Amino acid sequence: MNGDGTDVTLLTGAPGDELQPAWSPDGSRIAFAFDDLGDPDFRSGVAIMNPDGSARTDLVVRENEPVASPLWSPDGTRIAFTAFSQDGIRPDAYVMDADGSEVINLGGGPTVAVAWTPDGRHLLVSRGGSLLMVEPDGTHERVVLADPPGGDVLIADWSPDGRWIVLSAPEAGGHGQFDAMYLMRVGGGDVFFLGSGFGPDWRPEAP
Repeated sequence: MNGDGTDVTLLTGAPGDELQPAWSPDGSRIAFAFDDLGDPDFRSGVAIMNPDGSARTDLVVRENEPVASPLWSPDGTRIAFTAFSQDGIRPDAYVMDADGSEVINLGGGPTVAVAWTPDGRHLLVSRGGSLLMVEPDGTHERVVLADPPGGDVLIADWSPDGRWIVLSAPEAGGHGQFDAMYLMRVGGGDVFFLGSGFGPDWRPEAP
């Protein structure tokens, strides 16, 4: 829709759910997670489409394994996502090229992809109750925040100046966390409680 709420356009209509839409950095495409809600067998994955809903392309499809949270790299050449085991418990983080090729498992045990760094050189991931920084091939990991407040943090967004990260659960009560938001200094160490809420997003700097 337009910024004033007019011209609302339905972009998807396939059976099941389409969720977690993410604009490509250049605004030319939208990535999203989907689930056809089949019972007992279902298909889930990540797809991309044009801003008008045309030219949908499924980039990755899993059978009976939920796929979530497509994350564009800042240069638009790669997409990170998280896929869960059939029981929906064990997560694995992946990075693929924007056309769905060259899928890389970041490894290291159960991992959730959280956010790209502004320069696109690293990914912030959640693993073993800690937030880590890893390269897109899963190497050179380092702990950014051990035992983050409220449990596993699955939503993060860098401030426009790159100095701060806002953190929260994806939704109220999700993944062991309540409706709380936190602010963390990028260098680590300082974490501040902001208040109730979830799914935060920084306002871009005005041009």
